[in-house]
Amino acid sequence: MKSTLAIGTFAACALLTAGAANGQVTFYTGASQIVNSDGLLSFSDITSNGQTLVNYMDQGLTVDVNDFAFVFTPCGFTNPNIYYPNGGVLERIVITKTDGSDFSHLEMSPSHGFAGCNVFMWATAYLDGNPVQDFDADLSAGVLIGFSGNFDELRIGSYQDAATRDTHNEAALNAFAIDDMEHGNAGGGYTLNVDANPCPGTARVSWSGATPSVQQGIVIGNSLGTTTIPGGPCAGTQLGIQGGVQLVMVIGTGSGSGTVSGNAGSGACGRWLQLVEAGSCNTSNPDQIN
Repeated sequence: MKSTLAIGTFAACALLTAGAANGQVTFYTGASQIVNSDGLLSFSDITSNGQTLVNYMDQGLTVDVNDFAFVFTPCGFTNPNIYYPNGGVLERIVITKTDGSDFSHLEMSPSHGFAGCNVFMWATAYLDGNPVQDFDADLSAGVLIGFSGNFDELRIGSYQDAATRDTHNEAALNAFAIDDMEHGNAGGGYTLNVDANPCPGTARVSWSGATPSVQQGIVIGNSLGTTTIPGGPCAGTQLGIQGGVQLVMVIGTGSGSGTVSGNAGSGACGRWLQLVEAGSCNTSNPDQIN
């Protein structure tokens, strides 16, 4: 379907109230959520002590820490070819995509250079240089961990105990070990894409994976964050955008995919759109108007 999207004046009703800015990134453990892999990094070429770990690049990923490798097999791992800074470091390991693009899913197996098999992890997801969300977790070495959502950098470390970890001091001794790092996406799903290049100008909003013949609400906000719908049939549904959140328009989905287009004024540039499905109250990914 095609329709007209008026996102220049935002004359719609303000139906939503903003909550805390907790970001649009989720932490998970256990089974992998990656269906379409963009690369699996096993660190098989780290075979001797002293290899640099600065800007280590492989499989579309850059893994960076200011130290060199120490080759050993920590708790939870089955081989010594891992990413581990010798003796630990006073900073966290920084993980980005080599091409600078955003992550959808990032997974890995964690361990450390301390005694025992408990991993006291602290991770922070960043987007465009800004921290989006912190994650503290007490893990068993070797378990699969993952991060999903909209972020372009992950800083991660493991500390000797939970008390040290909970201080969130990047200069505390961090001895994190990584194996089997993978990035990609979950495939399919309820997805939204916004194309407004250049902005201001014509904006094209397309979506797929919606329930056929069910109405969708297009909402807009100033930035990524958390907003909870306070009332109506989707009360309690959490959105991934915040700040000045408004309902722009309601559309029908036809086959479950479609496109709307129209003018994006200067006030829309840099803001974020998201879809909410009536009935199920499912939400799409947020996407930026730029």
